[in-house]
Amino acid sequence: MRNLFKVFVLLLVVLIATSATAGTKKQQTILSDKLQVLRASVAPTIDGQLDPIWKSVTAVPMLRVEGHALDTIISMHEHFAKYRAMWDDDNLYLFVEVIDSSLRAVIPDRSSPWNDDCIEVFLDGKNNKGTTYDTNCVQWRWVYPELPVDTGKISSMQGEWAYTNTPTGYNFEIAIPSDKLPGGYNFLGEDNDIGFEISNGDRSADIPQRTVIHWWTNNGLTWQNPSLFGTATLVAKEASPIMNVYKAEGSVTIDGQMDVGEWDVADEVTMNQVEGGRPLDSLLVRWQDHMTSFRAMWDDDNLYLFVTKLDSSFEGAVDKSSPWNNDCIEVFLDGKNNKGTTYDTNCVQWRWVYPELPADTGKISGIKGEWATQLITSIPGFGGTITGVNFEIAIPKEDLPGGYNFLAADNNVGFEVSSGSRAGSVPQKSVLHWWTTNGLTWQNPSLFGTILLVDQSETDVETLPNVASEYRLKQNYPNPFNPSTKITYSVPTTSKVRLTVYNILGMEVAELVNGVRAAGTHEATFSGHNLASGVYFYRLQAGNIIQTKKMLLLK
Repeated sequence: MRNLFKVFVLLLVVLIATSATAGTKKQQTILSDKLQVLRASVAPTIDGQLDPIWKSVTAVPMLRVEGHALDTIISMHEHFAKYRAMWDDDNLYLFVEVIDSSLRAVIPDRSSPWNDDCIEVFLDGKNNKGTTYDTNCVQWRWVYPELPVDTGKISSMQGEWAYTNTPTGYNFEIAIPSDKLPGGYNFLGEDNDIGFEISNGDRSADIPQRTVIHWWTNNGLTWQNPSLFGTATLVAKEASPIMNVYKAEGSVTIDGQMDVGEWDVADEVTMNQVEGGRPLDSLLVRWQDHMTSFRAMWDDDNLYLFVTKLDSSFEGAVDKSSPWNNDCIEVFLDGKNNKGTTYDTNCVQWRWVYPELPADTGKISGIKGEWATQLITSIPGFGGTITGVNFEIAIPKEDLPGGYNFLAADNNVGFEVSSGSRAGSVPQKSVLHWWTTNGLTWQNPSLFGTILLVDQSETDVETLPNVASEYRLKQNYPNPFNPSTKITYSVPTTSKVRLTVYNILGMEVAELVNGVRAAGTHEATFSGHNLASGVYFYRLQAGNIIQTKKMLLLK
């Protein structure tokens, strides 16, 4: 098993580095020469919980082990971590998920806090890759399980943070305010390159720094040498609770390969939701031998998906009577996105079973579209062990629920994707989802997330940043509100404007503006008199921008 895990780790590094070569500013990749940090359309609640907005942000694994060759790692089966990053005008946000079999609930070493279970963040506001720290460089540390209100704490950061224990370790969420960042308010700016590194230390009983894992380097001298940091770029492209799926910018060849330039507009999204009730050993599987990410695009003829699944054992179509018990990818769509609790004519579930192809006879895969599979094999030194597979899929418009009406800009679509792993005689060893941990998506479309089909030629924030900065959606007032509130927005030139309101499930509940507005500041009133208390999102589409903010209705 350990050798298989080595294959998996090496493969992940090779695969990600290879896929990143096609990346552009629009693509968020797990590991590339620059980490793309998306702008938060709404601020996450700092509570250690994976808010919906985090689900559309790539989870980046920490795969560099400080000062260790791979074969001398004590146990990465018991210690692994991933992080996500976002920014807005006020904060840099980080969300870290840690797998750790032996957490230290009592901090044993206040004189040397780096020897404890801790997370460290390294920043260089100027990113000049100097070999010594200056006023633009910082190292901060958060020691598990301290909180901001703790007295006598040895965590060194003054921001807002929270821990949440999980069945396999803990989550850690941080908001670092602009006035604490090196460079202050200038740090948080579009297109800024910053020096960045993050590490996670594991203590086991009286063994300090049993392992320390990093995102970028395996050198333990980051505390004194910022030239060892990686680079992150703050981009204008927004992360949103409603995931944007962008229109393809050229033709797509369905061959199971991420051809250069084909998928540049599509963000990589990781599946980290484990289908409910799995025991500890099954939860650990998602970090070791089963990890999946996907990309999605659309054009006038097809919905496209590219899924990369890493798995230490592919069993093939073992159980034809119960195809969901095989290694498979499932996609769930609701063309109307009405969040009903039962399937109707607008809802579908499709399944692709490895290693079937469209031409196979007697196939048990459930979709008519065009798809291709490519194995990721023959890693040097490991005898060609099968450790990964790509699925590339084009679902034609006539097969989509809603047909030709499905593929149109501004359409909200109910969406979910899952990845099932079989191990020998163990069906559904683990099932990963993008949006939910509930295994009843096959009969309940209210469990789906929501995607928005975007034509970026009309609404591309990144191509016109100066124009986008002149459009402004302000925070509603009052907030919280009952039952009505004012929403103010500005447009620099005469523009077509659409102002809409969505509930937490991504359903549109109100259209406040849909028409041309003259240059200047405008105000709209939203009434929630017939709605339930809770969080709502309001979205401005105007000119070349999309902006989203959060508001709270309290009755």
